[in-house]
Amino acid sequence: MFEAVNGEVVEPAIATRFYPDVAAGTGTLVWATRRRPTHEELVWAWPAREAAGSGELARGWWQPAIEVLREERRRAASLERARATRRSEATR
Repeated sequence: MFEAVNGEVVEPAIATRFYPDVAAGTGTLVWATRRRPTHEELVWAWPAREAAGSGELARGWWQPAIEVLREERRRAASLERARATRRSEATR
């Protein structure tokens, strides 16, 4: 999930060094902050009708296919259950 985009332009050399699979093409890359989506956000996410193409992959973000979305939902639910268990054990 993107949380903020500040508009600061990423220098091409830095982008290539840290994100070699992301291509700016004719556009400009800018810095953004992101976080893992919650299980609820993943449940509400709408899957892509078809797999991501090379343009989406080069851009660095794309709408996930249902198979990927299901796996991420499973992981997020497991992570949230583990956090809840740790919190309840800490309060004992």
